Amino acid sequence: NYKKSNPKRGGPGMMITCETGRERKCQKEGLDILNYYFRERIATDNEAKCGSAKSLSLEDEIKQLKGKDNCQPECFSVYDSRMRGMIMFLCTLPDCVIIPPFIRHDKKEEDEADECSNNNKEPATKKQKLENEELNNDQSLPDPNWDPIKTVRLIIKDLREGLATAPSSRFVTRMIPLQVSCTTKKEEIEYFAQELFSKYNNGTTATFAIRPKRRLCTSFKSNELITMIAKLAPKNWKVNLVDPKYTLIVEVCKTFCGMSMIEDMKNYGNFNLVEAREKGDESLENKS
Repeated sequence: NYKKSNPKRGGPGMMITCETGRERKCQKEGLDILNYYFRERIATDNEAKCGSAKSLSLEDEIKQLKGKDNCQPECFSVYDSRMRGMIMFLCTLPDCVIIPPFIRHDKKEEDEADECSNNNKEPATKKQKLENEELNNDQSLPDPNWDPIKTVRLIIKDLREGLATAPSSRFVTRMIPLQVSCTTKKEEIEYFAQELFSKYNNGTTATFAIRPKRRLCTSFKSNELITMIAKLAPKNWKVNLVDPKYTLIVEVCKTFCGMSMIEDMKNYGNFNLVEAREKGDESLENKS
């Protein structure tokens, strides 16, 4: 009965896994968790920017809370991947983009436009060419107002420390952060992988690994995916499958693809919330 159109791909999201048959409960729980940590992040940022906040009246505080509640459903939308045991959320906030969007160019249209331009205009000067190149390369973005990796890091930290105020994760088993989302077309995957490599390459030597995960996808095999992406890695990066500095995770579900560059992957415990919660329970028992 799900007929709502999917949100547009390109921006960040969160892949949430659960036991088969518990998708509805997982979806509600996952949304509660995402909204809680999004509100906490916004509140923290506002306090840091404003310094000591002015005291508000009770009526003003109620208005603020109601305003936050009204915007919650619009922060994240479900992307229906038709997969069992998994819920996909994409961020629908304005300007929530970590990597510039992929723009597909039709070569035939470009050639026709160039020919028309050449017939009607004088050749561009060297200065004009440089200005055009700078304009095409200028894809600077504002800081995204939601970071999936930071969100998962906080969730795992709170679970390991046994924080009682955070929403429970009874049905959610894993929360996998996705910095970008796209289709499974080769040119899109290559574009976003290249951009993620560039984003984290500071010119120094680093180690990396590629961790693909395919679900009901016949477009390519895992080895083909690794080969396709590995050739895009910076020349100063070296492969290390044991303990890499950066791990590029690639999650493919039918025609959906999501990617993230994770630094020090071992610290995230494979994004397993169940194990993180168990460690938190053990920590609380030891303290008592």
